[in-house]
Amino acid sequence: MLHSAEVRWFIEGDTPGEVREWFTAGGLAVDEESRVDEYLVLPGCATTGVKFRQYPGEDKASFEIKARTSEPVDVSFGDSAYGLMDTWVKWTCRPTDAAAFGASVTAGDNTWVFVEKRRCLRKFSMDSGTLVEADPATDRPNEGCQFELTSIRALAGSRALLGDCNRDAAESWWSLSFEAFGDPEMLPEYVRIVAARMLGGQSIANLSAVASYGYPEWNLRLVARRG
Repeated sequence: MLHSAEVRWFIEGDTPGEVREWFTAGGLAVDEESRVDEYLVLPGCATTGVKFRQYPGEDKASFEIKARTSEPVDVSFGDSAYGLMDTWVKWTCRPTDAAAFGASVTAGDNTWVFVEKRRCLRKFSMDSGTLVEADPATDRPNEGCQFELTSIRALAGSRALLGDCNRDAAESWWSLSFEAFGDPEMLPEYVRIVAARMLGGQSIANLSAVASYGYPEWNLRLVARRG
């Protein structure tokens, strides 16, 4: 079981070049391999996420359930970044037969959102009591906050409709987020410390409260848009 505090924004369109340049400048940013996460849409529910996650290049996967544990609160960082911060708890199951488990989970006519993610990560450690940037590729701090820039291609529908012809209809989005880990009582503070360092004095377009929510709500909005 993993506790987190998070602030996340979703903006439609491709990741702006200037945002990526700013994100990677002067830090230890690491690009992950592209992966596809499959989200089960729970009608009308923005507080619980159900996800089947594949690991790129490996025959393994995980089944995750993530539930919100506090109501979102307004936060601001600098003069132009406003969002909603909430806390979550996640349970993860890693089956030994990923292919068989995936087929059983995604069977039926439920609505899913298939999300191809290209994540660029920065990680900050609070293990020493002060903020230190860590290397996401090698360091595993116990206390801290992950900073994430994600380019997204998303397609909502049933598995029966997922095919090469429909992939052309996938929507492009990008997301910026802070996700703290460690002592549950300290998580909101870790988000505030790291976000203030990264966003203070910056002017990143579209980081507004109306664009700030978690994946479950974003999934619901995608499905509603597609009717």
